[in-house]
Amino acid sequence: MRTVENWCWIIGACLTLTGVSGSAQTRVDLQNQGKGIDFTQAPSTKPVKTGTVLPATCATGELFLLTGLNIENLYACAATNTWVAQGYLLPSQTGASGKVLSSNGGSEQWSSVGGDVTGAVTSLTVGGLRNRPVSATAPAGGQTLMWNGSSWIPQTITVGQGSLTIESNGTTIGTRSAENFINGLGLITAISDDGTKLSLQQSVDTAVLETKADAQAGTALFCASAGGSASAYTCALNPTLTAYTPGMSLRWKPDINAAGGAATLDVDTLGAKAVKLADGVAGPAPGDILAGNLYDLWFDGVSFRMKNPAGTVSSGVAQPLCDAGLRGRIWNLQGDAGVKDEVAVCAKDAAGGYAWRVLY
Repeated sequence: MRTVENWCWIIGACLTLTGVSGSAQTRVDLQNQGKGIDFTQAPSTKPVKTGTVLPATCATGELFLLTGLNIENLYACAATNTWVAQGYLLPSQTGASGKVLSSNGGSEQWSSVGGDVTGAVTSLTVGGLRNRPVSATAPAGGQTLMWNGSSWIPQTITVGQGSLTIESNGTTIGTRSAENFINGLGLITAISDDGTKLSLQQSVDTAVLETKADAQAGTALFCASAGGSASAYTCALNPTLTAYTPGMSLRWKPDINAAGGAATLDVDTLGAKAVKLADGVAGPAPGDILAGNLYDLWFDGVSFRMKNPAGTVSSGVAQPLCDAGLRGRIWNLQGDAGVKDEVAVCAKDAAGGYAWRVLY
């Protein structure tokens, strides 16, 4: 059993009993008298140290109270020479000046800003857009940021600078800020500006392009003669023909029966051209060109050829002379009431003579 003398150094004083002489001491069993005190353990040999500078070395289990930074921070030595802060730390204590407090998902940490911004949190500078650099050049009034291929730069949008890409069937034609509309043949373009938008209206020039109504009316190719000549015919097209073109077609309506022999046609005063049968060699026979009939002609580059010459010689004119030009043609003379028709064919005999051979 320990005596009072043995424990005086622990509690800092010896007990003195009243009524006992000043030098007399009473033995007390503090193990039985004390409550919740384990007197079997030696006192700690690692007291809490303090100071304004964290020591460079430490032993596991030591504590250090850092003072002098407007707030006291307790550090524990988790391993040899390794201090671990216990609780909140000022940024200046962790080297986190200019950083922001964030979390990595498991603990709090001080992090620097990054990405497209730089500088202190209170004065950040945007240095890029989606990791593409922005020029440090100060913009002037009315300018906007434009991409020059390597960075965003302040630039003024003016006439002549590309802003609209024009494509044709997916193929790029060019990039310009102006667009010029040029009317093609037979097109009319009207552009208006109402202050909010530009309106573009296109239509066709019916003086150049044939409409459905004109095609149905047959007016584009219709050429009616009115000159009164039985051999030198004239006519006019609408719109006016500007030149003879090989392969061109027209529908011709003569105003007088052809006299027989050579015949010409002058369209819109472009010059008289011979009228020939389908072979382009023989001229029309009497009865091939009759007033009021409609004939399909096409231009072969030299003459107008009749597409579908008549297979018969009409009785509306005097019977023509049978020759090589009428070979194979039928002569039909219609009889009056009670009189039969006469039908003959122009044919060559064995001796080479041409004559009308009566068939009926």
